[in-house]
Amino acid sequence: MSDLAIRPEIEMAHRALIAHWGRAGAWWSAAQRQAIVAEVRLARSNRHVGPLASPAVDDSAATGAIDDPLSATVIDAVWRIANHPGTLSESWHRTLLAAGIEPLAYVELLAVVSMATCLDSFDRAIGREPMVVEASSGDDASDSSGDPVDPDVVVDSHWVPTTSFDGPNIRKTLTGVPSEFEMQGTILDAQYVPGGATSVPLDQKVWSLDRVQMELVATRTSTLNECFY
Repeated sequence: MSDLAIRPEIEMAHRALIAHWGRAGAWWSAAQRQAIVAEVRLARSNRHVGPLASPAVDDSAATGAIDDPLSATVIDAVWRIANHPGTLSESWHRTLLAAGIEPLAYVELLAVVSMATCLDSFDRAIGREPMVVEASSGDDASDSSGDPVDPDVVVDSHWVPTTSFDGPNIRKTLTGVPSEFEMQGTILDAQYVPGGATSVPLDQKVWSLDRVQMELVATRTSTLNECFY
């Protein structure tokens, strides 16, 4: 257990994220979302084991990863997003669609994987055990009817359907699934800049760092994580 003092905004955001995963999403059931988080943790714990860098390698095959309630295709996608984002490509994304994964279901999957990686990386850095995801009571089924409701959600500037959100591309990516976009905002407000990345001048201190220091850390981290943007 870490003895470090953690800002209450971060604790509240992380607990909101854990509760968010315990509920059914727009495209994935609560059980599937919990399985995705578990698979992220398995992938990250094995990220230095075996020949995992090639997109031609089935990352899940060598680990005995669970196959229920997630398909092998989904598990492979989780491993690639979590461990090797630099190997992702538009052609790879098309193979997922051809395998039957709906475009907005992929967006929700991407959101869960990326935010689970974020939360667990934080806990690992401060020496704390990963937070436990508990299922909420109620209907376990996803809320999706299979088609996007908002006619503004189209494939435009990304591989995936997005809205016409006027903001950074990395935020626009999740706009097709409002619940995930909102949760991303909750995490960004707590761990980055309240109110959005463009609202704070570079010379203004945010939390214990000023924007220049934050951008330096963010740029270095993004480079190490092979961030697409």
